[in-house]
This record gives sequence, C-alpha cells and structure tokens, in this order.
Amino acid sequence: MKTLKHIGVFIGMFALVNCSSAQTSALADTLYFRDGHSMAVQLDEIGPDALIYRQVGETLRRSVAKSEIARITLHSGEMIKIALEPMDAKMPPQAAKLKHVLKVDILSPVTNHLVLGYEQVLRPWMNVEAKVGLIGVGIAKQEDAKYSGVMLKAGIKFITRPTIASHGMKLNALLQGGYVKPELIYSSYTMKSTGLNGSATLDQDPVKSGDFAFNLVLGKQHLLGGAVTVDTFFGLGFGMHWSRTSDEVDKDAGSSKLFGVMVGRSSFPIALSAGMTFGVAF
Repeated sequence: MKTLKHIGVFIGMFALVNCSSAQTSALADTLYFRDGHSMAVQLDEIGPDALIYRQVGETLRRSVAKSEIARITLHSGEMIKIALEPMDAKMPPQAAKLKHVLKVDILSPVTNHLVLGYEQVLRPWMNVEAKVGLIGVGIAKQEDAKYSGVMLKAGIKFITRPTIASHGMKLNALLQGGYVKPELIYSSYTMKSTGLNGSATLDQDPVKSGDFAFNLVLGKQHLLGGAVTVDTFFGLGFGMHWSRTSDEVDKDAGSSKLFGVMVGRSSFPIALSAGMTFGVAF
C-alpha cells in the first residue's frame, strides 16, 4: 500500500513539473538569427542596438546585438522584423528614400558667377557632390571689366556620425549633418577690360586666367520640411593662380577673383572658399 502511495506521489510530481514546463514554453519568445538558428527565450527589452533576454527558466539577463537578429516571434504570436540596415530602421521610410539633391549657391551671383550643384548618397555617412559655375552671370556691376568662363568643383562628403548618447534619436535623413569634404576646384575665365578715353572706347586685349585648388571643406547641411536642404560651408587649402596675355603666361599674377575659390599669390598660395546652398531633395 505504501509503495502504491509513493508511486502516486511521484506521478503527481512528474505531471506538475511537465505542466509547469509546458506553461513556461508557451510563454517563451523566439529569436531567429541571421545565420539560420533560433532560440527560445524570455525577452525583457528591445533596445536601439541590442536585445536583453533570459534563457527559459533562468534569471540571468543576457544581451545580443540587434544586427544579428532577423526577426522575433513573441509568445503572443506577434512577429517583429529587424531591418538589416540600421539607418533604415531609425528613420521614416520617406526620408530614407531621399538620396539626391539639386542645389544652387545663393551667394555666388554676388560675385558674378552662378553655381549649380548635385549631391548623391554613396552609402550611409558618405556622399559625393559636384558643382559647376557659370562665370559672368550675376548681379554685381561689371563697368570696367567683363568676365566669362566656367568653374568646376568635386568632392566626397564624410558626414559625422551621431554620438552614442543620441544614437537613434537624431538620425532622420541621409542628406543632413555636419561633414568634412576634401574638394578639388578648377576655374578658367577670361577678363575683357573696357574704358573711356574722351568719347572713344578702348578695348584692351583679353586676359585669360585660371585657378586650381585643393580645399578641406567644413560644413553642415539641414533638411527642412522633408524636401529642402540648406548647406553652409567654409573651405581652406592650397592652390595656384595664373594669368595669360597673348602668349605670355604669368603664374605670379596676383590673387584670383572669387569665382568659387580665392587663391593667393605664389608666395602665399592659400585657397579659400565659402558659400550657402539651397537644394531640393528627391
């Protein structure tokens, strides 16, 4: 009789353990990793960079990088997909699609050249930008001389990453942020001087000039209203300016005009650039 009683107690305890285990399993969440395996856990927290979980039946909290997880199935049946690209997971879908900008330098007409630009996202934190300037187009008066020519710029923007403290909070577009941009600048233009001598007009021989510079540009671009960019920048580097009259070339012809870049004399070949652009993102 005692033996039967002991067997009954053992069977009851075994059933209780199985029932408890089944109930715990029913409440477990499942992590599906990108390498193909899965794991049943009790999920405590989904953070911006990591998941906090406990293995079933344990109290020790563990973590796993969010980038290693493809999806999560909660014990309630709800499924959560984890985006492979961290940036796409932290910005509105419409903002993530904006990877191109057409822009104009609104300050360039003041110095008689019109600068148009194009920017494209190469990958997160790296954009390429190119600009072309039409020299002689602007609002400044050209009474003593007339200029005509072209200016070209090209560079790579290295956009600063958010700090760890603000990760996932400020990242809402691929086309905004502070940046450093190594940039090559080239300009070629002709100056034609005119003057009055009594009632006669004197036309001097045209002077052809050019600039070549390498600048390190610091700037910051903002995205307003989800479609308009405002970019302010300043560049400093080294350059060379030359002028040519007829067949003579003078590489020490003084400083250049501010057509995209200002280059000093050969004895002080510092190159400066600055501007502000408005653009339309798409």
